[in-house]
Amino acid sequence: VFELLTGDFLFEPRKGYYYDKDDDHLAQMIELLGPMPKNFALSGKNSRRFFDSTGHLRRIRGLNYWPLHRVLIEKYRFVPKEAETLADFLHSMLTWYPDKRATAQEMLEHPWLKMPKNENYRMDPAEYEVMMEKIKNKEEAEKRKKELEIILREGNMDPETLSKKIRSENMSELA
Repeated sequence: VFELLTGDFLFEPRKGYYYDKDDDHLAQMIELLGPMPKNFALSGKNSRRFFDSTGHLRRIRGLNYWPLHRVLIEKYRFVPKEAETLADFLHSMLTWYPDKRATAQEMLEHPWLKMPKNENYRMDPAEYEVMMEKIKNKEEAEKRKKELEIILREGNMDPETLSKKIRSENMSELA
């Protein structure tokens, strides 16, 4: 469904210098769906090849989480309501635990399939630019807020050490 609507693969793993396609595929899934539950990550017969004892990927760090509804909005310019409903539809089939995934019958009842036909499910360029500017401003404000929290928490730390701490905490959010 994703590929039909966007013309792109949902996951397109590539081999890297320090990791193979399977590592990249898992990383892309985690970035899109959120962290894999530790017990699930460690339950497979080959899990130790890909995951460390804490359930994190062995060869890929610094993941950039980008939830599916935001991918649809920010990359493919879907109207937010359409993106959220479609993302929910797709997530029903992409849940980590197979026994929690929706059945075909349940999928037929999903609200996305019952939405009125809409030829204009993508934002026009002007609307998209306004929305992206709002997202950028919100993310910058959240980053400044976190930096201020660090400054307040650390008290009277010298500026150079404080700057290193802020950079390290911002980077740890990506891991």
